[in-house]
This record gives sequence, structure tokens and C-alpha cells, in this order.
Amino acid sequence: MRTLAVLAAMAFAGTAAAVPINVALNKPVSLNGVFGNSTLGTPIVWADPAPGPASLVTDGTFSPSQTNWQVNSVWWHQYDTLAPRQIVIDLQGTHTLIGAIVQADNNETYLLEYLDVADAWQALWTVPAVNTNGVETRPDPGNNAAMFGFAPVDAKALRISAGQGGDLYFSVTEVQAFAQIPTPATLPLLGLGLAGLACLRRRASKAH
Repeated sequence: MRTLAVLAAMAFAGTAAAVPINVALNKPVSLNGVFGNSTLGTPIVWADPAPGPASLVTDGTFSPSQTNWQVNSVWWHQYDTLAPRQIVIDLQGTHTLIGAIVQADNNETYLLEYLDVADAWQALWTVPAVNTNGVETRPDPGNNAAMFGFAPVDAKALRISAGQGGDLYFSVTEVQAFAQIPTPATLPLLGLGLAGLACLRRRASKAH
């Protein structure tokens, strides 16, 4: 009896040994609105490569710090606030998110939202501007692995769009969203613990 109780306790303690997994990796991305344009009715004025494919936003790859904002990015000019541009990531299922990383043009803010289980969009993170040049990773421009943590939310999709301020030129190169997934080594232990708890309940019932 005592052994089973110890196994059960170990199993539930083992669930804490989980690793954050990027559940946005290689998930489908859709672009709502017109991307890669400079201003309404005018030609694009810089070197202006076309925006990258939507899929690069979830390919797991960061650009080097301060890369030109138009290189390997999905970019747009937010000249018309009545027709916002939105990048939507379908997480292909519901995931309990605990954090995110965004790499985007440095001198603008971005709004990251999530689609909850009731199919309503909720604000998740106002991604801050960074006082450098080109694209930068948030929350830590010097560490692409640093995650912005938040209280767990159940999300079916993510949406990123323009925030306030800056020069109205926006670009996004990478969006990552993290859920806690038990490590493989803890799963058998968890199963053993659950089985132990079930056995304890059965014995307790027979004793009564």
C-alpha cells in the first residue's frame, strides 16, 4: 500500500518535468489583407522585395538580428486603419499556451491575440518596440530562446497585427507559441502512478 502511494506521488511530481514545445511550428498561416505594399495608390519605393511566403512565419527560423525588415519577412504598410492586415496561425487543435516569441521589425509594436474555445479573439501580448534597426526578437533581442510567459490560455489559433506607433511599416519573420508537454520519460511514470491510485481506491472500497 505504501509503495503504491509513493509511486503515485512520484508520478504526479514527474508531470512537472515538462518541456515547452513550440506548437505553432509549421502550422498553416493565412494572410488577411494586402501585404507588401507601400502606400495606397503609389509604387513601392525601396528595393522592395515581395513579402515572403506566409509559411516562413512558422518555419522555426529566426533571421539574424537587425536583418533588413523586408528580407525573408511578411511585411506591409498600415496606411488604412479601417482595413487592418492580420497574420493568422491555425494551431490545428486546442493547445494550452504558456508563452510566445515574436521576431518582427524593431520600431513598431504588434498585437498578438489568441482564438479561445468559444471562437472569440482575446488579447494575449502587446509585443513591444525595440530601439535598434531591422528585425529583432522579443522579448529578448539578444536571445531567440527567451520566451515571454503568461498565464495559461486555451488557444485554437493566433493572430498578429499592427500595434500603435512607429513608422507604419510592419514586418514579421517568426511567431512561436509554447505549450507544456510532459517529457517522454515522465509518461510511463505517470501511468504507473495512476494505476497505483486506482488500485488504492479498489482496496479502500473492499476494506469498507
